[in-house]
Amino acid sequence: MKKWYGILAGSLVALTAISIPVLAAGSSITAQQAAEKYLPEGSALVETDRDDGLQELKYYHRDNQEVYEVKLDANQALVEFSSELLNDRGSATVTLSEEAAKQAVTNELADAEILSVRLDYDDGLQEYEVRFQTPQVYGEYKVHPETGAVLSREIKVGASSGNATYIGQEKAIQIAQQQAPGATVYKCQLDRDDGRVRYELELRNGLWEYEFEIDAVSGQILKSEKDFD
Repeated sequence: MKKWYGILAGSLVALTAISIPVLAAGSSITAQQAAEKYLPEGSALVETDRDDGLQELKYYHRDNQEVYEVKLDANQALVEFSSELLNDRGSATVTLSEEAAKQAVTNELADAEILSVRLDYDDGLQEYEVRFQTPQVYGEYKVHPETGAVLSREIKVGASSGNATYIGQEKAIQIAQQQAPGATVYKCQLDRDDGRVRYELELRNGLWEYEFEIDAVSGQILKSEKDFD
């Protein structure tokens, strides 16, 4: 696992270009060759699709019991990589620390900045949700709260802001709390909408609830809502 994820991490961090000759029209070999550079040996192609101009290739690895999806643009450049264990269920018991959950990400993406880590529930079981960014990519890992196994990965290439510097989670929280003094932060996560990267925050102070969307590069408040519950 470490070897091939090292290839993935290295390719993403360095934004290594995949240079493959374009084959005859109708051939799917070029996309497969590009996609399989990010996959462990022995992965079997099970489905191909095209959506919003992207090529989507899904693979299955029997030994790892894991499913992968690679999304490529028209030039066969990586846009998104995701994985999911067939047994992706969490646990009713939490023994793993938040720091250990973060390490599941940094073990694979050494330059990752951890944006948030929280326990989430899925089908009544708990799992860690760890959001991260690097200068080139961003995404989310879900980590088993007992074993530390990576249940799923979602890694997106931040092509439109790859050279930008994000303000960071702490600064985003500071900006929101300036607008909502005394409020407690319950959610702060990095997201992308229409090519723009933003922090989405939820805060509460008594019966007042606040929601903010803050531009991840400029710190501009894009959306602000205040409700009395």
